[in-house]
Amino acid sequence: MSSSETVLEVSNLTKVYGRDLEIAGRKLGRRVVGAQDVSFSVRRGEIFGFLGPNGAGKTTTMRAILDYLHIQEGTITVFGMDHHRDALKIRSRIGYVPGDLSLYDNFNGNELIDYFGGFRPVNSEYLKELRSVFRVDLTLNVKALSSGNRQQVGLILALASKPDFLILDEPTSGLDPLMAANAHRLLKELKAEGKTIFLSSHDLAEVQEVCDRIGIIKEGRMILVEEVENLVSKFLQNV
Repeated sequence: MSSSETVLEVSNLTKVYGRDLEIAGRKLGRRVVGAQDVSFSVRRGEIFGFLGPNGAGKTTTMRAILDYLHIQEGTITVFGMDHHRDALKIRSRIGYVPGDLSLYDNFNGNELIDYFGGFRPVNSEYLKELRSVFRVDLTLNVKALSSGNRQQVGLILALASKPDFLILDEPTSGLDPLMAANAHRLLKELKAEGKTIFLSSHDLAEVQEVCDRIGIIKEGRMILVEEVENLVSKFLQNV
């Protein structure tokens, strides 16, 4: 595989929620644009950061890539496969942390690992490393965990199989600075092994720390795709 191989190609993605509806002068519905004509690509072996404020369209785009929602226009390919027609094949090669992480409250961390391991084999050696890095007590039921510890469990579940492609929606949300730094280190190590990572954030410092390229989305539109080094240089030139 070439390092320049495209893993993800998004072309003219448009997703609209609802519709404007007015009856007898009363507004009963509203059309909301989640993503409008969004286009970008992610190359194999890079960490691509998706930056934007809350409600900008980051989660909509990620869920569309995974075929968790219907899009009105555009095409999405992952590993050269159609995101809708080949959704199951694609998901088998992806680790995903959603922004609205929801886990089975009555399961403990170890039970969740075993459960999801039934769908995709866990890399046992790497799982040992993840356990030591995150330090969350996997014997506790999810409902007994803090939001930060739940996030650690979500990261372990996404990373445990060492998937080819990671899609991470605000992956360090709720983590303390040490755990966030540990997560960043793991992502850099996976990149060095040729894995591809697409992560969203509203934190420019986080994106600058771990990403090779960055896409900035605002009000559903992609307004910039740039190498992080070039973006920093342009900023410094204007200071």
